[in-house]
Amino acid sequence: MYSVNVPAVIIANAIGIAILFVVRFCTNAIVENYRDKDIRMVQVATAFDVVGFFVDMLMYSLSTSRGEIVRMIILLCRTFASVSNIWVSVMWIGFLRYHLYGEKKEIDSQMKFFYGIAGAVTALLTLNLFIPFLFTVDEENVYTRLIPGYGLVFIVAALMIYSIIYYYDYRKTEGFVRFFPIGVFLIPSAIGYTLQMFIYGISLGWASLAISLSGIMISLQSEISYVDNVTGLVNRSFLLNTKPYKRVSGVIMLDIDRFKYINSTFGHKEGDVVLRDFGKVVQRIAQRYGFAVRYTGDEFLLFSRLGKEKLLEQIVMELRKELEHSEMDTERQYEISFSYGLKGYDPDSESFEDIEKVLEYRLNKNKALFYEKHPELDRRRIRENKEKDGSE
Repeated sequence: MYSVNVPAVIIANAIGIAILFVVRFCTNAIVENYRDKDIRMVQVATAFDVVGFFVDMLMYSLSTSRGEIVRMIILLCRTFASVSNIWVSVMWIGFLRYHLYGEKKEIDSQMKFFYGIAGAVTALLTLNLFIPFLFTVDEENVYTRLIPGYGLVFIVAALMIYSIIYYYDYRKTEGFVRFFPIGVFLIPSAIGYTLQMFIYGISLGWASLAISLSGIMISLQSEISYVDNVTGLVNRSFLLNTKPYKRVSGVIMLDIDRFKYINSTFGHKEGDVVLRDFGKVVQRIAQRYGFAVRYTGDEFLLFSRLGKEKLLEQIVMELRKELEHSEMDTERQYEISFSYGLKGYDPDSESFEDIEKVLEYRLNKNKALFYEKHPELDRRRIRENKEKDGSE
């Protein structure tokens, strides 16, 4: 007969509840977006976790009692735990899909498949209450997983593996996803549930899930603070507060040519499309060498581990080729191009303010050359010519 340390179970679950409570009230900016489907997925998983804490404490508190009613209560508790594992896994898949790609109808359709899996497993677990074939609880309240019951473990593991493949496929096509909580969700849950599976009498599953869900909320809070919602790149606040430029030695400042013209002629919505598409191109190149930042307005910074300016020039050439290639798939009424300034620097001796001054000087010099070649696009010259014509 295995012994259960009931006080330890209660303490572990109480700590889990406390973690969720504290994180919930420290991430109000996330909770206010409860209508977003990705956040709703997290909230459903959190609801399962909170109920699971109390179910777990009830189950282990009754483990030393005997009787058919007690056995059935424990069987129901075990069934709830298994149902929760499946549904929380599906909620994780839903969060992953909606957070990466947004609320699209095709994702709604694809999620029906995963809901179907969870629904089918729930039906089998309900049947197991009457015809035990997945797991049993005997007269001594000892839980035994039967061979078909390992299929439940396989399904959860398959969903987790699928989420990893899905995430890295997104990274491959769209670029690095900073702050996305795939690691902070999967690792604590995997450790907690693995230990609980092989060591009878300890309760770590719900507490580890609380840590995982808290990791999601904290990461999303960081995302709101530090990620630009148009381009998906980190913003100026991230750059100045965390100082990641101290870990690299080269930077390129990029400025989209004629952006004000695009905004005023085609509208701010079209301007956002340009920023988003240009940001994706910059991100694809940046992930090979370092990282990218949406700095201000239509200005971007591409930081590189390569500090020699000849190598930075080669990165600019790569960026131009990538931009030309991406523009072949669009039908714009205008061309997207950019001006740039670059600098290699010593992260230990040069301040960012000094680096920024050099970048802006070189960028403005480069942009002046662009407008010398295309005077018809220089808004300042056009305005001056109009004023001159009016005075005459």
